Amino acid sequence: MKPGETHQQLVADLRIRIVKLIGERSQVERAALPVDEIKAQAKAWITRRAIKARPAIVATHEKFDVKFSFMDPEAFTPTLDPLALLAWFDPECLEDKLNELIDEMPKPKFAMTPAEESQRLAAIKAELADAERLEVALIDDALDNAVMIDHRPNVSIPALLGLVVSKPKANAA
Repeated sequence: MKPGETHQQLVADLRIRIVKLIGERSQVERAALPVDEIKAQAKAWITRRAIKARPAIVATHEKFDVKFSFMDPEAFTPTLDPLALLAWFDPECLEDKLNELIDEMPKPKFAMTPAEESQRLAAIKAELADAERLEVALIDDALDNAVMIDHRPNVSIPALLGLVVSKPKANAA
């Protein structure tokens, strides 16, 4: 504590920081995918469908037959998957058409790749845990100095109990 600062001021400032971190976490969790990432996912989807949809060829002395039997995995009843057939027959055309549709979609205001989202969420989680532990420590110190400060209703239980879980120890258990 700096001279002139009170426990109430420090806890109030820390709570503002905690609220901002929670808000940022919500924003990151709702972040859209960048257009390039959406296009990469479309290309991967086309490749997976093309591999699964490859027709079976039956060739004997008596007959020649091509059987396309890949069913739409999301259909309620057995239905042939025309997009899978197109993905096998002409993946470039399907990719071009899907990319046109993707380009027509509204551009996201806030977009992150899955890797960026994962990294930022991990950083926010660590910052939030540190801030919540510091908040509990400041409230405990205030109580030791005869200043009563209530905990937030949504206080972190691990922070309140003084628990710190480290990943290597958690994996060992």
